Amino acid sequence: MNNGNKKIKGYIYIISNPAHPGFLKIGVTQDIESRLHVYQTSDPKRKYKVEYYILHPDCYRAEKEIKEMMRYFALSQRNEWYEVDLGIAKVRLDETLENIKIS
Repeated sequence: MNNGNKKIKGYIYIISNPAHPGFLKIGVTQDIESRLHVYQTSDPKRKYKVEYYILHPDCYRAEKEIKEMMRYFALSQRNEWYEVDLGIAKVRLDETLENIKIS
């Protein structure tokens, strides 16, 4: 999404689904519950799970940063799904908040 230079507050999330073992999806939304509901409608077993999320003051910039970082930490990638340890993904997500505070 191109939002120009405007900062938009929103959530960056990590979602898992046992249908994709070892993979995590990283995305951005304004409403976590609504986003999860959208995913659940595509899965008859409703197995999507929000593993972690943060509220970020510049969510689209942070999403871009985290996805760039995941290229180095993930074993493989399928679109927005990354084969990466949940602990590593959480730390990288938190770092995007720290980077905003520093810059």
